[in-house]
Amino acid sequence: AAAMAPLAGPWPQHAWGARAPRPPAPGCCCRCGGGLAPTAPAPNTTEGARSAPGLAERLRRETLLLLERGAPAPLPLQHQPGELLEVLGAPELAELFARVEALALAVDDLMVEADGNSTDAGDGSTAGPAVPSAEETAQVRVDFASFLQALEGVVCAVFGPQALPLARTQWWVPLLLRWRYHICSLFSWGLLPENVVVEVAALLRTHGVVGVVDPLAGSGWHARLWQDVGGLAAVALDAYPVRPVAWTEVVVVADSRQVSGWGLRWLPGASTADLHETDSAVAAWALYLSWPPHTPETVGLDLLQKWPGRFLLYLGERGDADEGEEGLTGGRSFLDAIARDWEPLGIWAIPCWPGFEDDLTLYIRKPTT
Repeated sequence: AAAMAPLAGPWPQHAWGARAPRPPAPGCCCRCGGGLAPTAPAPNTTEGARSAPGLAERLRRETLLLLERGAPAPLPLQHQPGELLEVLGAPELAELFARVEALALAVDDLMVEADGNSTDAGDGSTAGPAVPSAEETAQVRVDFASFLQALEGVVCAVFGPQALPLARTQWWVPLLLRWRYHICSLFSWGLLPENVVVEVAALLRTHGVVGVVDPLAGSGWHARLWQDVGGLAAVALDAYPVRPVAWTEVVVVADSRQVSGWGLRWLPGASTADLHETDSAVAAWALYLSWPPHTPETVGLDLLQKWPGRFLLYLGERGDADEGEEGLTGGRSFLDAIARDWEPLGIWAIPCWPGFEDDLTLYIRKPTT
């Protein structure tokens, strides 16, 4: 559900992607992100910019460098990035930068070294760095909702009914790519808003589902949302051992495809006897695949084919088979397997970075004939 490395490849199609915008979600000015939680006031981070090291300072330096290289007009670079973006007539970017900066500052405050803070989880796996408290995470959730709202402002400026001319926004692309890298590294590839978590979790409970298995959990941000916002249990697994902050306990494994019992044995109070019957154990769980890697990587397809349960949550792009479009996640074989074996119970629009078209779909396995 999260990534620890920058996005590979160019921005889709052209500067903003050739894909047509989707219909707007309720309460949204353009294609996604409607119904977001109330946002916090924009943080005043100018003083912190002079003193706080770490991720936020790196974000500022990278943003200034990109502005120096690609801004459409000469700039007084002694100013802070947000001020420069205002000078350039891009208040939407200035607001988004402030929100990304606030999240980087929050992680700076929470970040702990993984070395010396890992614990043995058994069978060669380890748990990651210390997990933030509920109070600490609640404040970050407020900041994240504000970030999603600011991102929607940028999407509206690019794709909305009164979108700005491309000539006025094409220099935004390198900045957004870099800021997206920070969000992907610290949180997740896909952007999961809390209102969607609440709705999906409620629907899952009507089907008797008590938890989600997230075998590509990354930072654990989505797993924490399913726990704290959705009220579901969550098992978070990932093969990547290093993360600035683990939003929930992420069990580091060599390969999620090889974990027996889908990691349910690590749940508090889990019965070893019950977990010998894997199919029975996962009957009340949903597999959660967020941004599985594209072809030629097959981990998403492999996990899907191995999963014995009845429910699947997929956060990613679905492409257009008629146009030969596979999207940026999963790959054609993965999407074909979903179309063949699963039927949707619901599809939710979610906030997207410009040029991307991921959404969240809840599937139930088709009856066997």
